[in-house]
Amino acid sequence: MGAKYGQHFLRSTRKLLWITAQINPRANDSIIEIGCGHGELTGFLVKRCGTFWGVELDARLFNILKEKFFSAPNMHLVNADFLGWNGPDTGKEFRFVGNLPYYQATVIIDRVVSDELSWQDAHFLVQKEVAERICAPPGRRQRGWFSIWVQTFASAEILGFIAPRFFFPPPKVDSALVRLTRLARPSIDKTDKETFRGFLHSCFAQKRKTLLNNLEHNFGEQFSKAETKELITNLSIDGMARAEAVELKPMVELFYKFVELGVFS
Repeated sequence: MGAKYGQHFLRSTRKLLWITAQINPRANDSIIEIGCGHGELTGFLVKRCGTFWGVELDARLFNILKEKFFSAPNMHLVNADFLGWNGPDTGKEFRFVGNLPYYQATVIIDRVVSDELSWQDAHFLVQKEVAERICAPPGRRQRGWFSIWVQTFASAEILGFIAPRFFFPPPKVDSALVRLTRLARPSIDKTDKETFRGFLHSCFAQKRKTLLNNLEHNFGEQFSKAETKELITNLSIDGMARAEAVELKPMVELFYKFVELGVFS
């Protein structure tokens, strides 16, 4: 099953207890676990939180979970793909957890941080490389458009790493536990989300090129290179910098300058 859905099940009680401590579930929490597996982490969380929603795609595992947690009064199990699930209509703010399948980790995180579902924080076990990309600060080579996209909506930090030997089947790389904490106020208006996503893609279109060259390549019909450079330098962005070196605030300011000039009309 693990190979089918790209999952690697964490079997270490010590590591599961460590993750539970990082999450610190409380009696009034509403938790959504994405991909419960055999209930490895589920069992540690469901007895400590208020309401628990377990979303499991695999029908065989879903039946195992139903049998295992049939007596838990606060447990709600859903046999569905999280990416196509609308979520519970409770009006509550959720906390997300999950040992995410490697091949879908970024897509799931994308939906969580940019979706309309109200959430407080998320603790996800992901591939180390993905964690480093999500949390990369300005100047790190791992920083890409997705780093800025996630950090537009949430603060991101790596809490620790877990070696392959603690999983079954063991993956070929280390995993990392990432904490995402939703920002009270995102850096962009929700109506601009998809436009901003496209703008970031343009900024990082060719990572080896400077931000100026990427923008000139994508928006050269609207602005000359000299005009684009002036826009950048007026925001105190180094004209020779790559996009990975630019902090979130000036990147957002540059985006809204483009909006103001009617680039996306």
